[in-house]
Amino acid sequence: MHRMRRKASDTVAHLNGLRFSLPSGEGQATKAKTTAIIVKIHRSHDGRRLIAVCDADILGKRFFEGNRQLDLTGSFYRGEPSSEQELRKRLSSGYMLNIVGKEAVAMFIRLGLVSKGAIITIAGIPHAQAAVD
Repeated sequence: MHRMRRKASDTVAHLNGLRFSLPSGEGQATKAKTTAIIVKIHRSHDGRRLIAVCDADILGKRFFEGNRQLDLTGSFYRGEPSSEQELRKRLSSGYMLNIVGKEAVAMFIRLGLVSKGAIITIAGIPHAQAAVD
């Protein structure tokens, strides 16, 4: 495993219990807040892929509203950080999308893969599922 030397000006970030550093300037607060998107690809027995996408800031949490629950504590969404560009490349290999979080759902609305009418919200957290053509 390659280790990068950290400068005093680097930002230390924590994600899913892992500690990593971002070079100076990255991860700093900017006008437009961006949330990391986490992507995990599940493969079915016949080779098809279900793509799970989640905002990093809600991963590992549970949300309750009435008798509904959104549980993000298990392994289903625990994948790797991904940019929108990387995610677009992966979409062609998927047949089903499972998306949770404000940033992730907004991204898929922008891409035209999720309509606003297909979104459910639990405790203020949007969730959507979609089939990929």
